[in-house]
Amino acid sequence: MARKRGGRSGRSNRAVQNVRVMDDYAGDDGAKFDRVLSHLQNTHSQVTLVVQEEFAIAANTTTTNSILAGSQIRIFDDFVSLAAQFQTFRIKRIRFDIYDVLPGTGTAGIWSTFHDVNTTGSQYVPSTGSTIDAPDSQIVPPGVGKISLVWTAKGVVENEFQSTNANSGAPSMDFGGLRYSIPGATTAVPGKYQVFVKAIVDFRGRQ
Repeated sequence: MARKRGGRSGRSNRAVQNVRVMDDYAGDDGAKFDRVLSHLQNTHSQVTLVVQEEFAIAANTTTTNSILAGSQIRIFDDFVSLAAQFQTFRIKRIRFDIYDVLPGTGTAGIWSTFHDVNTTGSQYVPSTGSTIDAPDSQIVPPGVGKISLVWTAKGVVENEFQSTNANSGAPSMDFGGLRYSIPGATTAVPGKYQVFVKAIVDFRGRQ
């Protein structure tokens, strides 16, 4: 009976492999630099930054139904400064910290987040019922003085990049944010609520 010839089994070791020649002086630092540079090229210099602003909201003598959404975030000083440096953006998350700075006066406002698609030319106006019916609707508890709500981009459309150029011809879209309903008070209370907004924004494509 003939015997099989000895030899190694498995893949051929003749396959072409990528080999990086290390610079004698740069060494590992040079390899790390190349990886970072390659990442920047592949992601079009994408960076993730926080933009923030503060709003004072009154309790008026008539019910106030309104929102704080993408169109408001795009006029933050931080956003305007960064938008001038990049070609596109997307808003990933927004946190709203809401304080009742004048408890015992005015009326209790109802707050919740929402997801919707609107152009800045036809901004969504919520109803009291839609604000109350949201799963995360809240009022600022007496004695606590603060609540926090978070909006997160969901789905393909909300995670797409938009142009930072207001004159590009394509209107920027509002995908949601904070909505609120403040019942009318006997006497108007200016600055009853203070809202601190922090938005996590991806900017991409250096100008």
